[in-house]
Amino acid sequence: MEYGYIAIEGNIGVGKTTLATLISKELGRTLILEQFEDNHFLPLFYKNRKKYAFHTELSFLIQRFEQLQKAKLSGDKIIADYYFMKTLIFARNNLSNLEFDLFLKLYHNLKASIPKPDLIIFLRRKKETLLDNIHSRGRDFETNISLKYLSEIENAYQHHIEKEKDELTIVSLDVENIDFVNFL
Repeated sequence: MEYGYIAIEGNIGVGKTTLATLISKELGRTLILEQFEDNHFLPLFYKNRKKYAFHTELSFLIQRFEQLQKAKLSGDKIIADYYFMKTLIFARNNLSNLEFDLFLKLYHNLKASIPKPDLIIFLRRKKETLLDNIHSRGRDFETNISLKYLSEIENAYQHHIEKEKDELTIVSLDVENIDFVNFL
């Protein structure tokens, strides 16, 4: 089967961007990466989650929508280091119920006009390894990420994947012993 849109998913620090970059080069696909550096609320969020969660999640929602809408219009075969539902997972985990209700309305309206991945490759690693990877990449604003937060995100992913498993083609891979950075 020919996959026009492949999304790489998984917890923070699992290796999504590195694997997506490797696959896009190997297959000659257009690469779409989450532009975390363009989300000016993200560093503020890690200092004060409650205060900046809505701003951060809304910024990611708009950014991901714009990237995927542009890819849809181009007709390119793409590899992305996220699937749009990631936006929903993090929002559910980080927003108050009132904020999430508003966010959810906007999410569903936008989701209707972007492509679904033909294949999702879901990566898994131990939370301790994720934390090591996060610290190794050296993003100052991520230094306060805890094992508890990574567990919350992992549980949210598992719940959502279970809900969507019949609608999407999802391959789940344990990559604990694979070093994508030094793969080649």
